[in-house]
Amino acid sequence: MYATQRPSAHIVAVFFEGGPMHDIPVVFDSGCVVADSVRIALSPAMAAQERIAPCNKPGTSMPGHPNDAVNRTRKENEAAFESNVMGVMVIQGGVVMRSNQKLARMYGYTPEHVIGMDVGCFFLAMDYHAAQAGRPMNVIHPSRSFEGESYALRDDGTVIWTMAYVRPLDDPDSDSSICFVIDITESKRVELSLRRTRGNERHLQEKIRDLEYANAQLGENLHKLAETEQKMWYVAHHDPLTGLANRILLTDRLSHAIQVSRREQWGVAVMFIDLDGFKRINDTLGHDAGDRILSEVALRLRKAVRESDLVVRMSGDEFVILMEKVTHVKDARLVARKLLNSVKEPVEVSGQEIRPEASIGISHFPEHGGDNNTLLYHADIAMYHAKNNKSCDGIAVYDASMCVGRTVDEVDMKRRRRLD
Repeated sequence: MYATQRPSAHIVAVFFEGGPMHDIPVVFDSGCVVADSVRIALSPAMAAQERIAPCNKPGTSMPGHPNDAVNRTRKENEAAFESNVMGVMVIQGGVVMRSNQKLARMYGYTPEHVIGMDVGCFFLAMDYHAAQAGRPMNVIHPSRSFEGESYALRDDGTVIWTMAYVRPLDDPDSDSSICFVIDITESKRVELSLRRTRGNERHLQEKIRDLEYANAQLGENLHKLAETEQKMWYVAHHDPLTGLANRILLTDRLSHAIQVSRREQWGVAVMFIDLDGFKRINDTLGHDAGDRILSEVALRLRKAVRESDLVVRMSGDEFVILMEKVTHVKDARLVARKLLNSVKEPVEVSGQEIRPEASIGISHFPEHGGDNNTLLYHADIAMYHAKNNKSCDGIAVYDASMCVGRTVDEVDMKRRRRLD
């Protein structure tokens, strides 16, 4: 409290000398708000009773005066305002009236620079590019609260992401609000990074699913290709009528058997089989009947030998059986007898019972030849010898003495027909 017209020192001196004073114009100064001038009356008794100490400094109070508490509260509020971990600003009529250091630094300004700025500068659009363009959100209203995130532009033009809490002041007649702001740029960067990571993970998972599907399709296609190749190989190496191996497979297996036999010192037997009178069956009963007999004979030959032995249909009514690990020719002769007995079993064709007949010639590695052609040629000669000599009882083992006359001529003629 201080006088507005008379000198303060004079008023205080007169007052403490004991003289009353009336109608003194004074001003009350609380340190925050200055009130209009008022007039008061003072007396020495009041001074003595209240123990008033002289005060000649505007804005100060006597010890123990209620203004002390007001000043302390004001200072505490001021300290809380400036030391707040959040940026704080007071807004009135859409203009910043006051801000703390934290808020000013957050946006790259000084507190003095912030004062008087349009609050829209601190709350831009939710979209990053819209924030760069400086478009405000228009969310601050003096009578409404607001909580939300937004982009904002610093003084240097960089974009930051903030979280704002806006509350209107309690005075219903005021258009003022207080705003607390937190810089969440770093946390948003981490969040966006995690989103991108999750997006990449989803993209990777989609790619993995695509690859798994492609691999499944590839596996299915490879399986189909393998099946096709297997079928093609089978067709290329087997007789379509009987399902027996053909000449191509025989050539491969016989070459391999000779190589192994040389290394392991065991024998290989080759049997050449020809059906007797088969042309007459074809001519009288027809080719369907002939095919029926050929198929039945092929089945009987397979059942009469070991699983490891190879049964081959060479052409027409001619068959070959390749047997590995046959040490003695006599063992091959025993198998040949079993084959003939099996072939002779009756076959019902077109209501008739047919008993096929066959002749078998045998050659043996190594004594009858050391390669495919020689072994097959000598087995063929032995077969014709058995066919032309009833005393052989349908079976003959190759001997060099057979390579004369009619037998050789028949074999050579047949081979020439095959080449033609």
